[in-house]
Amino acid sequence: MQALLDRQGDGALRPDEQPRLQELMRVYGRLMVHKAHAYLLLARRGYRVPMSSDRE
Repeated sequence: MQALLDRQGDGALRPDEQPRLQELMRVYGRLMVHKAHAYLLLARRGYRVPMSSDRE
């Protein structure tokens, strides 16, 4: 996905690569929603969940 995003940013993404990038972005978005939901459930149950500032 990163390679396709880089190519898109450089203006070098071929038309046949665009559907693949869109599909990967869709899957990535779904994964992030699932991850956020899992963190929410863990936090509600009293577990410590990583925050974005913890990763720095």
